[in-house]
Amino acid sequence: MDSSRPASEAPVKVMVVGDSMSHGREGDFTWRFRLWQWLRKEDVNFTFVGQFKGTFVPERPRLHPPPDFNPPVNHSGGYAQGVDFHSNHFSLWGEQTYQCRKLIGQQVKEYQPDYLLVMLGFNDMAWGVGGSEDAICWMGELVENARREKPDVRIALANVPQPTPKQGTDHLKEMVDRYNDLLEDSLLGWRRQCQTSPIELVQVAETYICTEASYDGVHPAALGEFQITKAFSRTLVKAFGVGNDELEVPSEIPERPISIPERITTKVRPYGFDVTWDAVYGARRYDLRMRVGGESTWLLESEHDTNEALLTSDEVPIEDQTEYEFQVRTDNWVAQSGWSATASATSRLHLSPGSEHVAMEPEPDTDFVFVHLRETGPEGHWDIDFHEVII
Repeated sequence: MDSSRPASEAPVKVMVVGDSMSHGREGDFTWRFRLWQWLRKEDVNFTFVGQFKGTFVPERPRLHPPPDFNPPVNHSGGYAQGVDFHSNHFSLWGEQTYQCRKLIGQQVKEYQPDYLLVMLGFNDMAWGVGGSEDAICWMGELVENARREKPDVRIALANVPQPTPKQGTDHLKEMVDRYNDLLEDSLLGWRRQCQTSPIELVQVAETYICTEASYDGVHPAALGEFQITKAFSRTLVKAFGVGNDELEVPSEIPERPISIPERITTKVRPYGFDVTWDAVYGARRYDLRMRVGGESTWLLESEHDTNEALLTSDEVPIEDQTEYEFQVRTDNWVAQSGWSATASATSRLHLSPGSEHVAMEPEPDTDFVFVHLRETGPEGHWDIDFHEVII
């Protein structure tokens, strides 16, 4: 196929299908952008397609939120400063092959991509959704469902990179190795199943080295974004004839901007403190520290995804009628800013007493037990947001 179509012809439609490694976090370049740059350099007439456009934005903290077994994912985030490209994709933070296999058919039906660039499988194994064999089975279903809607779709399918080893994750390394072996073997059968739909391996695991090119052991930093793009570009050139030369990783990699948070403020709450500060665009997380006013030793240093921290007396060492001081800094994992100016406030804890009347009622023929609580606080007037039950 001639990927360098004349301008008068319709562009090649490319859909990137993936999880957080492809979705990216607000402030990232993403490997999708690096791929976009490479395709333009190679004079490929193309367009990215898919349901989403942005990057992942962490949810703001909530005080003891109820469990949400299907939480929405915010995909409205922006990219690195100065990045502007046609960024449609079908990648989602936390996505599993188990989930995506059921969704890919509708995406292919609606957007009719010529190429699917698929990078999934890690979350299925890392989150305990299934083993290596399960993940391969689900990937086979994803391929089948995509082909059902477009029998001539071309598929570039990535293996799974090895995350940076951490204590207690030896089993994950074995699962990833096993999955990658099974994937290579399975490609032979998937090719025979539909000869009008070529499918080729993308060697991400051999090219993206998490120990040196990720910011947290899994997600690509700027170097990792180039490495992943290099792997996909190699397959596109050699297996599909898209472009002439695979991407070369540059010798100079851009550093992520970092700055000290400003305007830190502290609001006194009945449960403790609500600490906020101006968001730093592209911050991967923030470090917050707390100490008793006038002392030199910091009692607490905690990590936060957004520019707000809810500090409750049941989770951090807060005493009533005590002055505390707070500072915050930007933390991009590989580099940290200096600490902010100090904010201070005096605690005024005002919590309801525990429930005095507790009754337990087993549900017949089930494993459930209903716990009934009745409030009898002073004068019976308390605004209860939630109950914590210890069994």
